[in-house]
Amino acid sequence: MRDPRIDFFRGLAIYMIFVDHVDGDPLAKITYHMLGFSDAAEIFVFISGLACGIAYARIVKRRGFSALIAAITRRSWRIYLYYALSSIAMILLVTIAVRHYGVQETFGISTEHPFTAILLALSLISSPQLSGILVIYIALTLIVVPALLIAYPRHQGLALAISGLIWVGAQVFSAAMAPLTHRLYLNPLAWQFLFAIGMTLGMRREARQPMLALPSQRRWLVVAAWTVVIGALIYRVLAARYGFNMTSLRLEQSTLDWMKENLSPIRLMHFLSIALLVSVYIPQDSAFLKWPIFKPLIKTGMHSLEVFSLSIVLTIVVNIVVLTKAPSLGDRLAIDSIAILVMILAATAIAYRRQIAVRQEV
Repeated sequence: MRDPRIDFFRGLAIYMIFVDHVDGDPLAKITYHMLGFSDAAEIFVFISGLACGIAYARIVKRRGFSALIAAITRRSWRIYLYYALSSIAMILLVTIAVRHYGVQETFGISTEHPFTAILLALSLISSPQLSGILVIYIALTLIVVPALLIAYPRHQGLALAISGLIWVGAQVFSAAMAPLTHRLYLNPLAWQFLFAIGMTLGMRREARQPMLALPSQRRWLVVAAWTVVIGALIYRVLAARYGFNMTSLRLEQSTLDWMKENLSPIRLMHFLSIALLVSVYIPQDSAFLKWPIFKPLIKTGMHSLEVFSLSIVLTIVVNIVVLTKAPSLGDRLAIDSIAILVMILAATAIAYRRQIAVRQEV
């Protein structure tokens, strides 16, 4: 049975990632990152790992490892295809904006030789920042997914420990990894750990293995999670410009960028605390997940690859409009609404098309 929470939060993350990457977007003041140190990127990576753990463990159980290899090969090809399409679209859009509309911001994309930039992107040598996460997903699918499934269940603890040690190495040697990080926007050796945590939880869920055997373990973890979440929220209120504006507490932008690129311990701890509380207080059969208003979010999460690829292209489009037109607050909200509506319609169309395909197979 499909867990609607997975699709709900993955869809929500896509819309928040879109809003958070539009320059000065008014809706960014109410997205998840305002709660503390982590943001929607953690949600997206963790949920993707969770979904992969459930789906691929099911494939191995029912059809064996040969079917797994075929499945991850097909998945990697699909990710690459959408990466290629979105990267080409972004490079061309930015090039046109710079050459014909006087836009100064290039969003990390080389516009002097766009066809060279496209070739470098297609060869995975140099990716646009926003689509770099898809390159990371290809590596996670081809390397982390089979490695964890081979180790499961006997050596799952060892596999997760090795993943954690790689994450530690990424913290210690982050400077040496800077060229890789800047090219992909996120350090894959750091972010693979969050994906691995999610995937391990997904595999255990599919096998119906409880993560916390003793109620006392759960109670203390919930208390610790609340402590982390409330502490982070207090910090945000004290340090935010529209809060108490305590500049001495505010971190430099370069520090915040480093923390995100390398999935710093404080970001990881904050997100895992949020994830634990969500799993405790929002069960799979929560009534609100059945509300009609949330159906578009769930459909988006069900087709996350396609909609995410569309969302990063729309991010570039909206940023170009903002830079060239300087829209008012009302206009910006209208632009956001149109972009989100386009994503919802795309998710709905994909869902309808797949329903038709399933009926024809039957």
